[in-house]
Amino acid sequence: DLILRKNHIPIISPLVQFGDRCDPLPGKGAFFFAVSALACIILFPVPVVVPALVALSVLDSVTTLAGIRFGRHRFPNGKSWEGTLAGITVTTFALLPVLTLPGALAAALVAGLIELFSPVDDNLLIPVGVCLLLALVPGLLRAL
Repeated sequence: DLILRKNHIPIISPLVQFGDRCDPLPGKGAFFFAVSALACIILFPVPVVVPALVALSVLDSVTTLAGIRFGRHRFPNGKSWEGTLAGITVTTFALLPVLTLPGALAAALVAGLIELFSPVDDNLLIPVGVCLLLALVPGLLRAL
């Protein structure tokens, strides 16, 4: 609210300005991430929530960076094949410590498809989608 009112907050304002897209609501993605994470923590067990939050963190970052740098083939929504495939690949590897290989691939694919086609902010839906997948198919979790 303070940033929207054009107030400068040391440390926070430069971070929001550096990391946020040109959007009327600064910090919107972080806010939706927090809401989704809280909902998942309330509704699902920790072994399901952790991979979902890792999937969102890694996939969202990699798809954006790879899409900006290497994206040549665009979807109508402006996202690219290259960004999406890079995000799914890197996310699969990032999830291997907590999920089986089929689980990591399935979670990364679900996250990538939600990120690509979501009609609302993907930060809201990716954790919920991955949590639902892992809760419905518990065999995808790595036995610790």
